[in-house]
Amino acid sequence: MITTREELVASKRRLPPPARITPPAHEVAILGGLLSDPVRCWPVVEASGVSREHFQDPALRKIARVLFDAHERRGCRDSLVTLLTPLKDIGAYDEAETAVDSYPGVPELLRADVRDLIANAARRRLVLEGRDLLAALETYDKDTPARVRALREAVERAEADVVESERPEDGSVYASETPPEPDPVLSGLFDAADKVLICASSKARKTFFLLMLSLLLAAGRRDFLGIGIPKRRRVLFINLEIKESHFWRRVYRMTRNLGIDPEELRGHLHVVHARGRRGFGPDAIMRAAKSTKAEVVIIDPVYKLLTGDENAAADVKPILAAFDALCERLGAAVVYSHHEKKGRAGDRDARDRGAGSGVIARDYDAALYLAEHAAMEDGFVLSFIARNYAPRPPCSIVWDAGHFVLSDAAPVELTTRGMRYGTPAARVESGAIVERVERSGPFTATDIVEAIRELGASKAAARNAYRTLVSKGTLAVWREPAAHGVTWIGTPGQIGRKRAEGGQTSESAAGTSGKAGS
Repeated sequence: MITTREELVASKRRLPPPARITPPAHEVAILGGLLSDPVRCWPVVEASGVSREHFQDPALRKIARVLFDAHERRGCRDSLVTLLTPLKDIGAYDEAETAVDSYPGVPELLRADVRDLIANAARRRLVLEGRDLLAALETYDKDTPARVRALREAVERAEADVVESERPEDGSVYASETPPEPDPVLSGLFDAADKVLICASSKARKTFFLLMLSLLLAAGRRDFLGIGIPKRRRVLFINLEIKESHFWRRVYRMTRNLGIDPEELRGHLHVVHARGRRGFGPDAIMRAAKSTKAEVVIIDPVYKLLTGDENAAADVKPILAAFDALCERLGAAVVYSHHEKKGRAGDRDARDRGAGSGVIARDYDAALYLAEHAAMEDGFVLSFIARNYAPRPPCSIVWDAGHFVLSDAAPVELTTRGMRYGTPAARVESGAIVERVERSGPFTATDIVEAIRELGASKAAARNAYRTLVSKGTLAVWREPAAHGVTWIGTPGQIGRKRAEGGQTSESAAGTSGKAGS
């Protein structure tokens, strides 16, 4: 019974001429890019998920094996010159030179999903070879109709796959069928398989923010700064910036500050320390995410993955494509931190705060922005952009007791104008003023204005603020009875004590005056 082409050849029976298949142009171009421009092209290929097995042409597959093996050992450092000997050893040096000449440049490679191109070419090749084998079986092996029929059905399915991969979806499906339910990671903000940007200025505790998020997700806590956590998640934290010893210290302290037991994290929090690791990129992250079955991948910071200029869209797109691959193939949400441009975040629209190319600051499903608060030391305004959910109002958070907590303060971002001219009266938080008075009061009228100005208010706003609190009875005023007496502003308790002290002083002064008269 004949079932394969090799068996037909072995039987020396005459086959019909096979369909001529030239080396696919995109396979040649991809290998040419990896040989002539490895630093820029490897991220593109890694992001697409292409492996050595995807190349169908025999000669090109040999070259791909040499390239992928070398890349796994040494990273993006091998070109045609450095691979001269191994390519000659496998008799593929001429094909490699042809591939280099066919390389169209990274922008060309970015215009299509190279993995889909290669996969579709593989399907076409299977169809052509299947037709050859089917013709041979129908001619020379008529005694096995069931096998011929099975092969014909397989060829037809392969043909359908080729067509289906290029066919647009029928829009009526979306109107007639019930859509699947979302799988939110943070309620009302982002789902599984979403890309999420965390953007803040340098030294704004971005890593602490991400670490707190990862710990609460892995421990299955139900709340993250007022945002619901529907269920526990397996989290992979990719640390690209901090030494392991310092990262360890932060985790140790924050788990205790949050009241998280180490057993709550077991099997649900994994960490990769990749600071200074040459060649660490999207492929390594993909392997780590697969091995840990990660549902949320946190990358801190994203610029450490870039091999080119963060201001160039062509250099940024491969990393974002790699995040897409993580989302689509593993169903994991990818959360990555990015630093802001120089200057005050409050001076710019949230969407324009990210440094570098505008692509990285806009290619996301959700974004969280941390901006310095106008009135609170160690305070931040947390604002949100959610593409798939209703708008969410900003809130104020403050670093307290080793982690972030929500604050009742109005979410007012510090701006250059606010630093220069002060914050309008309506934006001065009454709670902050009262807390300051309780801690350091009572104040004279001049001193309380200066104290409120330190919270970010203008001089006029400070006067209006304390007068409003006095009118509400939150603060009290007392003027010393002596001529040119000092006016004091404080809490009712402070002013009561001050009034008592002032009365005793008046009585003592009166007695001294009487003795002097007698």
